[in-house]
Amino acid sequence: MLALALIAAATLTMPLDASAQSGAATARAAFDRGTRRFQAGRYEQALEAFREAYEARPHPAVLFNIASCLDKLGRPVEAVTEYQRYLRLRGDEVEPARRADVEEALARLRRRVAFLAITPPSPDAAVTVDGAEVELGEDPVVVSSGRHTIESRAAGGRTATAEVDVVSGESLEVRLRLPERAADTGGHDRRTDQHAPRPETPGPRDEGSGWSPTLRWVGLAATAAFAGGLVFTGVRALSLNSEYENDPSPELRDEGLTYRMLADLVFLPGTILAAGFTVIAFVLARREPDPDEAGDHAAIVPILGPGGLGVSAAARF
Repeated sequence: MLALALIAAATLTMPLDASAQSGAATARAAFDRGTRRFQAGRYEQALEAFREAYEARPHPAVLFNIASCLDKLGRPVEAVTEYQRYLRLRGDEVEPARRADVEEALARLRRRVAFLAITPPSPDAAVTVDGAEVELGEDPVVVSSGRHTIESRAAGGRTATAEVDVVSGESLEVRLRLPERAADTGGHDRRTDQHAPRPETPGPRDEGSGWSPTLRWVGLAATAAFAGGLVFTGVRALSLNSEYENDPSPELRDEGLTYRMLADLVFLPGTILAAGFTVIAFVLARREPDPDEAGDHAAIVPILGPGGLGVSAAARF
């Protein structure tokens, strides 16, 4: 440490032009304070002084002093980061003995940290680890063991994010990829609307292939009227026949014959109408059930039997 301090001090006192002498003087004074504090074991204060010296005049030699303070303070992530920077920036200028010391320190500290080789989505994209911006270069990003969030934000607000969980001594490669850019309409392409098939508007429901509901009810009413007439004339004829048996008068006989003739006249067209209406309205005009109307169905159907015309409830399940 002392040897490097002397080297760094000599570097900071090299001849400078007038414009740089003020910064060099500040750096030299701060470096001297840092050296005294480090030798006294005041590593936190020494770290502050060395960083002040590096800020006044950024010389790679000071990075070794900064890394040594961080190592003494038990901050391995920062210590490894600064040791790596020192070796990379000093390059071949590092003496073999000094390089051996740094490599020994790195071998000891690497067991306590993890390394992330981060590939950003674009070369100029800034990257943050746990919210703090990191410098990407030849050296991997040093992190503590545990879970970390890596982000890179591009122009337009798109963000590439990765969550990693690392253990001490591990090296992990992380490739950040931005999500696909959404269309200006929020991911929806308006051009597709111009050629999209329009939904068909449902037309009026077809209740049958022949008759409309109105005609069906008219036919049913006509059939009911003929049925009513048939029942009335038949019942009246039977009643007059009973009265004639009790009182065989010419008037009752004539009236009975009249109602009997009317019943016969009503029966024939009523039967034809009922049969025709049943066939046309409920057989030929029968439609397939709508899939949307699946379930039980019931309908009123006119019937013609031995006892006359009537109606029945027909159900389909």
